[in-house]
Amino acid sequence: MNKFYLPNSAAHTIHVTLFLLVIFLGGCTHSNLLSKGDTYAEQHRYELAIAQYDQALQIKPGRNDTHEKLKQAEVGFQHWLRDINDAADIAYEGDEKGRALILYGKVLAAGGPKEIPGANLQAEARFQALQTALMDQSLLQVKATYPVPIFGQDLESDVADILPILNDYSGLPNQREYSFTLDEFDKKITEQDEERIGEYISGTQLVENPEIDRLQNRIHHLNHEVKELRHDRKKYKHRIRDAERTIAQIEDDHAEQEVQDGFTQSQAERNSEELKQAKAQLRKTRRKLRKTISALEDYEDRLHHTIDNLDVIPATIAEDVYSTHSYFVTHSAYILTGEVLVTTAGHTVAYPLEVVDNDSYHDAQPLLELNADPLVQISAEALIAKLHASARTVAQNIIRDEVQKYRADLLTSANTAVGTKARFEKLVNYGLSGRNGVSRRVANQMEEELQAAYGMEGEFPINRILYGF
Repeated sequence: MNKFYLPNSAAHTIHVTLFLLVIFLGGCTHSNLLSKGDTYAEQHRYELAIAQYDQALQIKPGRNDTHEKLKQAEVGFQHWLRDINDAADIAYEGDEKGRALILYGKVLAAGGPKEIPGANLQAEARFQALQTALMDQSLLQVKATYPVPIFGQDLESDVADILPILNDYSGLPNQREYSFTLDEFDKKITEQDEERIGEYISGTQLVENPEIDRLQNRIHHLNHEVKELRHDRKKYKHRIRDAERTIAQIEDDHAEQEVQDGFTQSQAERNSEELKQAKAQLRKTRRKLRKTISALEDYEDRLHHTIDNLDVIPATIAEDVYSTHSYFVTHSAYILTGEVLVTTAGHTVAYPLEVVDNDSYHDAQPLLELNADPLVQISAEALIAKLHASARTVAQNIIRDEVQKYRADLLTSANTAVGTKARFEKLVNYGLSGRNGVSRRVANQMEEELQAAYGMEGEFPINRILYGF
């Protein structure tokens, strides 16, 4: 590996350049953060301004002007938090539980207001109580009865976004009651035969050696090539003799011209060029002749070798004779069918079930060197266990479908609610009814409504607030 060493002056220059580049980039970043913070502060969006100033101070912690701007933004933000805390108290006392939850959640997330002793303790207590009450009110509650040996333990526990009802069902709007049973199931075994055909070697027979045809074709091809090359050899030899005679004639003609009166230098140059071209043509023809002779010798050697192989190769060879043998493969299906009976709101619906265990078998086939493939069938107990697992899945999917329908109905109810207060409360219920909260579009709408009512000084990340910090 090559190593390169820089003179001391060059290394120093590079270090200084890198140092200045780091300072320049850091300055640009700090300047950009400061500019964004100033813009947010001018818009009274103090929470966003604080975030920009904090990042700027990470780069240049010694900037007093940035510290002062941060302090002013924090004062404005704390003043806004005090107003938010007061608005949360008003909403709480006015039984606007969803709005109070969001406002208290914002206060807790921001850690303020700092100047009101005990405000956070009260906000935290109310937030937790509201969150528990609203989740009980918003989540779909399910009371399910079922035979445990069939459907297994804790059927509802594997379904997200529901609350199992442990006590009596009371028929509230967010409650559903289900009774799951498995109707008597039928058992049957079906078999179907499939004919298959295999090949085996039943003997041998003498056939014409296919290598003979290949060698004869090759001999024919080589003979053709040798004939062409011999013709070319003869052609080039004639051309060489003609070229040699032409050169001799040119030389004689030039010698006679040189002794005649009036022979000029230009004539001598033309004669020289004519002789040069004739000799070049002779050399070119001789090269072609050499290549032709070399190729001819190669093809003649291959032709003689192929003829020798043809003389010793056997005229016939033994070839395997294949015959077909048919046998049957039996496809067996062990099938259990039944119905999951679901009773809710006084109506019973049957959901068909079917579980199948497939296998195939056949006897040994010595001619085909095929071993026997015995039937390996699942036990009745194991197949019944599969049927029970399928019944559990059907029951859980019914509950999951109801969760999706319930949440869709909540969103529809919110969108059709009369008045912004009622709509906001229903949107909070919708957000708490599923682990994914509200969509981004709905969250943006809720945040815009809150900022229109309470100012732009802080942000409202709705889904984070709904589930606490």
